[in-house]
Amino acid sequence: MIKLVSVILTFVLFSLPNEVSAYFIDSTTVNGSKVNSATINGSKVNSATINGTAVDSTTLNGVPDIKAKKTAAIIYQLFFFIDFNNAQKEAQPEFCFVGEKSFVIGEILKQTHESRKRNIDVSISNWQQASDVPLSYCHIIYNADPKPSDKEITKALSEESMTIANNVNLKETGNIASISFQGTAVTFVFSRKHLRRSSLEVNHQLIRASVVIP
Repeated sequence: MIKLVSVILTFVLFSLPNEVSAYFIDSTTVNGSKVNSATINGSKVNSATINGTAVDSTTLNGVPDIKAKKTAAIIYQLFFFIDFNNAQKEAQPEFCFVGEKSFVIGEILKQTHESRKRNIDVSISNWQQASDVPLSYCHIIYNADPKPSDKEITKALSEESMTIANNVNLKETGNIASISFQGTAVTFVFSRKHLRRSSLEVNHQLIRASVVIP
C-alpha cells in the first residue's frame, strides 16, 4: 500500500499531468450556500484565512508541512482512480473541502497549480460544514474534522462523491475513505461497506494496495 501511495505522491505532488489546471470560481453561491473560492491562471488569488488569520498553507511555522502536501497530492490523484458513474463523469474535477481545518489542504492544492498552465479546469470550493455541500456537486470531499453527528449527511454525500476523512474511524463518521499518517508514512483506508453503498468504482489496484475495513 505504502509503495503505491509513494508512487502516486512522486507523480503528482509537484508534477501534475500537463492537461490539468486548477480553476477556482470567483465567489459564488450554489443552492443558496456561499462558496469560498478564487481564480488562477491570470486572475488574482486571495490568500486563505483560518480563524480570521491569513495562512501560507505550504508552511507551518515557516517549515513546509509535508503531511498536508501529501494529503493534497493524494486527494488530487484519487480523481483519476475513480469512475463516478453519474452526471459528474464528464464534468471538470470538483474538489470540496469541509470545515476550516480542511481549507489549508485546498489552499496547498491551489498554490501547487498556480504557476502551471493546463487545458483542463479543476474546481476547488470550501464549505463550513457537511450539511452545506449539495448532493452530487463534488467529485471528492475532504473533511479534516468529521463529526459523528454528521454521519447521515456524509452517507448521503457518499452515494455519488468520494468522501475522505483524516482518521480511520469510518464507521462512526460515514466517510468512504481516510488518509492518516504514522510519522510521514501514509495509510489509506477504505470502508468496504460505504464504498459498496456508493455508485463509485475505484481502481482495483488502488483497492488492493490500501487497507480495507468492513
